[in-house]
Amino acid sequence: MSLDFVLFVFWCLSYLAGIYNIYRIVITRPSPAVGFAWILLHISAPILGIILYTLVGRNRLRQERREKYRNIALGEPRLTKLVENCRLVTESLDDSSRIFADQFTKIDPLLGPQIGKITLLQDGSETFGAIFSAIENAQEYILIQYYILRSDRLGLELLRLLKKKAQDGIQIYLLYDSVGSFWLSQKYLTSLILSGVKTARFLPLANLKSFIHLNFRNHRKLVIIDGVLAFTGGLNVGEEYLTGIKLGRKKRLSWRDTHICLQGDCVTLLQALFFEDWFFTTKTHLELGAAFSSSAPTPVSEEKPKKELCSFKTQDHAQIQIIPSGPSDLSPLSSYLFLTAINQAKKFLWVSTPYFVPDVAVQRSLELAVLRGVDVRILLPKIPDQRLVHWCSLSFAEQLSERGIKFFSYEKGFIHQKVLLIDGQMSIMGTTNFDQRAMFLNFETNVLIHGQEFSRRIQTMLEVDFAQATPLKNTGNAFIRRFLRLRGDVVRLFAPLL
Repeated sequence: MSLDFVLFVFWCLSYLAGIYNIYRIVITRPSPAVGFAWILLHISAPILGIILYTLVGRNRLRQERREKYRNIALGEPRLTKLVENCRLVTESLDDSSRIFADQFTKIDPLLGPQIGKITLLQDGSETFGAIFSAIENAQEYILIQYYILRSDRLGLELLRLLKKKAQDGIQIYLLYDSVGSFWLSQKYLTSLILSGVKTARFLPLANLKSFIHLNFRNHRKLVIIDGVLAFTGGLNVGEEYLTGIKLGRKKRLSWRDTHICLQGDCVTLLQALFFEDWFFTTKTHLELGAAFSSSAPTPVSEEKPKKELCSFKTQDHAQIQIIPSGPSDLSPLSSYLFLTAINQAKKFLWVSTPYFVPDVAVQRSLELAVLRGVDVRILLPKIPDQRLVHWCSLSFAEQLSERGIKFFSYEKGFIHQKVLLIDGQMSIMGTTNFDQRAMFLNFETNVLIHGQEFSRRIQTMLEVDFAQATPLKNTGNAFIRRFLRLRGDVVRLFAPLL
């Protein structure tokens, strides 16, 4: 068999595979621009197109529907109670808030608001002080989920606490993402496992079936204690979240981030979300036994923990909506949430995000908000942790600033918080960045908080952050500005993947 014949067969098979991929692209109905780009790549470079589309183009996760398991895990009585609570809370909301409740409960009855307590944690010291205190006081079980988990000093402190609680007989489950926690040492994991902590790795890279889902990551950060307290927000487990990121050998840039602690029925919903992710990852049921049965939903006013898990100076009562999202969902819930928030803003819309890579729908909604007279401000970091994403963010910022949207550059350090404030009446916090990856490719957690009390706290926080920022402006001579614009425009071609 000649080499020419082998090459001929190889190229024929490649084009057949390319034709099949083109068929898959067409029937999945992507946006015309995305679909045309994939088809053009398959025609011009079929081998490269096949490899890339297999790794990052196809979304097989849509077949992995997980709500059925969540409902089974909650149980019919608990599920019925949560849905009824949601209906009663929705009736008490004003018109602007009720739009969010009505819209998302049509997608899933559990996506409506619940009465709860919320505490704002504004930096790494405050956040991990509260989390570690709650872990130390845990009496039944601990559920932990992070995108980034490092075996540095902060990670070792978490390891010490978890080993101690496991030796005390507390059930502990730890879920981490295989890409975000790529550098987590095996020694760290072995120490956890030997102490009795159950661990799981989300879509491990060493598994071929998981590797083809490389583009889909679990970006959630979640700590749940005894079904009573839940922590979520922007902070992962890494020393930089306390001490900042390095700039050279000696200089460090401070890290600005925000987390929240929740109490009430919303904790049960976040717990069910952890159950989904655990089952999705391990294909095994979480066994919390009597501990979980004792955590049935109750009104916040009736909660009577055996021991105070964590003390806070300030707690706000609020109507809290949990809006999770992920590539296995039939609807892009994060995108729906952000678009609804933008469209409902009447006075002002303030956003703080480390990455700003909006799709066309978000861009147009922001432009229309400005035309309605809404004060739209977006706070970005001055110094990036990911250069490509930052260049892309600056490209979008330059374009949209010409439409009247105000962009600010945070000067005091690197800002990583994900916060959105609407008219001082509602706020959105959680793990979702203002980019296409977060809205369409990652598993994320969004928390929508209704009410002025907590929103005033967020507004005060953002006023301080904006005071430590400067308006984003183009600087340098004409040649440098043209170069920077071209650099950003080139990176924007890969915006859906950044």
